[in-house]
Amino acid sequence: MLTPVCTESIFAEYIEIIERISKKTNKYSVKDIEPLLAEIFEIIEETHFAKYSRDPDDDKFINCAISSGSKYIISGDNDLLILKEVETVKIVAAKYFLEVIISDLLERG
Repeated sequence: MLTPVCTESIFAEYIEIIERISKKTNKYSVKDIEPLLAEIFEIIEETHFAKYSRDPDDDKFINCAISSGSKYIISGDNDLLILKEVETVKIVAAKYFLEVIISDLLERG
């Protein structure tokens, strides 16, 4: 089973991004989307604090993944993708992740 996880600070960042998109496009309402995101994401407490990325703002994603025992970070951010793997967490582009998941599901039958 796949469970997207984030910390409170990452969740807040996602909400800020949605607000910016909403203002530009008038397509999304944060009021409508925030509860949906809260249902989708498991919000965890960050227990791991280390520096890995050349962009310090990206460390929160790595630390969240390690704190939660996640296997993957799915990202389009080159500062994360260049790392490829940190501890037991693989950092992959969405396309690669989908190919891995689909392949795995097909193998399981």
